[in-house]
Amino acid sequence: MIFRAAHSIGLLGCIRESAKTNAAASGVRSSRLTQAAFFLALVWSVGSALAGSLAPFSEEADARGVSYFAIERASLERFGYGLAFVDLDGDSDPDIVVTGAANDLAGIYENDGSGFFADRSAGNGIPALLGRSGVVALDYDADGDQDLYFTQIDQANVLVRNDGNFQFTDVSVAAGVDGLSRGTGATVGDYDGDGWLDIHVPNYNLPDFLYHNLGTGAFEEVAVAAGVADPWRGWQSVFFDMDWDGDLDLYVSNDKKVALETSMHNRLYENVGGVFNDISAASGTDVNIYSMGLAIGDFDGSGLQDIYCTNLADEANALLMNQSGTSFIMDSSPSGTDSFRTGWGAVFFDYDNDGNQDLYVCDMVGPPVGALANNRLYSHTGSWPCVDIAPSLSVDDAADSFAVAVGDIDNDGDLDMLVQSNNERIRLFVNQEGQTRQWIKFDVVGQGANLLAVGAHVAVRTGSTWQHRQIIAGGNTFKSQNELAVSVGLNIANTADEVVATWPGGSTRSILPMPANNRWTLYPPEKLGDSEQDGDLDLVDHAAFVGCLTGHSPGTTQAGCEMMDFDGDHDNDLADFGALLVAMSN
Repeated sequence: MIFRAAHSIGLLGCIRESAKTNAAASGVRSSRLTQAAFFLALVWSVGSALAGSLAPFSEEADARGVSYFAIERASLERFGYGLAFVDLDGDSDPDIVVTGAANDLAGIYENDGSGFFADRSAGNGIPALLGRSGVVALDYDADGDQDLYFTQIDQANVLVRNDGNFQFTDVSVAAGVDGLSRGTGATVGDYDGDGWLDIHVPNYNLPDFLYHNLGTGAFEEVAVAAGVADPWRGWQSVFFDMDWDGDLDLYVSNDKKVALETSMHNRLYENVGGVFNDISAASGTDVNIYSMGLAIGDFDGSGLQDIYCTNLADEANALLMNQSGTSFIMDSSPSGTDSFRTGWGAVFFDYDNDGNQDLYVCDMVGPPVGALANNRLYSHTGSWPCVDIAPSLSVDDAADSFAVAVGDIDNDGDLDMLVQSNNERIRLFVNQEGQTRQWIKFDVVGQGANLLAVGAHVAVRTGSTWQHRQIIAGGNTFKSQNELAVSVGLNIANTADEVVATWPGGSTRSILPMPANNRWTLYPPEKLGDSEQDGDLDLVDHAAFVGCLTGHSPGTTQAGCEMMDFDGDHDNDLADFGALLVAMSN
């Protein structure tokens, strides 16, 4: 099977190279040959699935229009450059942002909806990033589009406002987020519950920043007042809800200085009403390692989110299993994920849609001298130990890899990977295995100024088994951003028997059942019935409901009509119509 996979990938590569050669000779891109190549990949992957083997990812960056080279620098900034899957134009597919080129310009690539990209890097208003480090996306001004925040090493951080049509304006100074320090992997979330997205920036060997969004287009730096001005060697932070109490806690990954260093450790801050309390030691999360990247997710299916921290090769990576929301235990060795390689970016995601979270880890060569590279993909089949299957899936990149992001570029229901390695072109690994199983995907509509519901919690039940996801912006990776849409693998189930969405602040909706292999939108209670989402229920919404009522098969809701499902039975019927009329009269 390995020989057949290698032979098929090699043949696919030959077809693509032939397409490039012919296009260069004629001066016209050979789209038919490119389509033939992907048809061959599809036929091969189906054949592999039928034969019982796993279909490897296919590396398709150049073929899909993403050509970007991240060059290694000779200073602190050489340790990884941010990349992101983010919907910059609001068309419900993830575009790509990458950093680290020799000319210091960010790469911006527009997704055409089918997973092919157009280069929008030139003349877009994003300034040169001389100290390029990380990137995170957020709608800081609540105007409905995603803005970009770039951290830098020994340079001012940069916030660019999204003006539409892939044009941006540098608002760093006006917004007050142009801190000059050693910014690394930032995270975004509404930590104080005022509806506006805030930014936490870890700084390497300097105090961290916490930018509180004032809701005026400006931020206030409050790290000292909030008790999170950690002066240690921060690499990555993440806002996440460790105990599902509805607010965002904060975890910070810190590198120690030397092997015998004992004072520097990772930090866990519990959010209590918008105030942070350091519970690192009491929670068991104060690991004293060379901690770099962070992965956040419910790895063991317990219902609580776990923490994975990468490390140098002479020590194990740390898997911290969440026991009670505020108590964690180390489980690296039993899980088989201790690795003993120098790791950087890491991400929990269900690559094969079997309903279990898997783990991808970026590695570099050394230190110490002689330590191997080769990235890991730990397959989780429902019990420990996990097994590294990266070689068989063709994602065991042997270069010095640092950053990874995941997103569904072609809307086929599985998660693809973007990987950054120094002195290499950005790699785009297209998932061929996940589409062989059932899946469900959600766009969550936010409340107030948090329009994309960052921090929301989505729980999905099939039978008696629950899966949990949180919308995290920055974190569950290294210096990078995953797609915000929520993807859940259902294995062989044809429906999600129940879906429970909880918004930051506590609003909750339960919907049951929901058909698999569809992308659905989840609306908070106050936005039900509002087809235009303009905050006003009127005759336009009445007419929209009539269209939803008559334009579908009984017992179902069609995509685009989810806001008309008042009673959560995933069916637009007369009961919902009555609820709409009541809401319109209020």
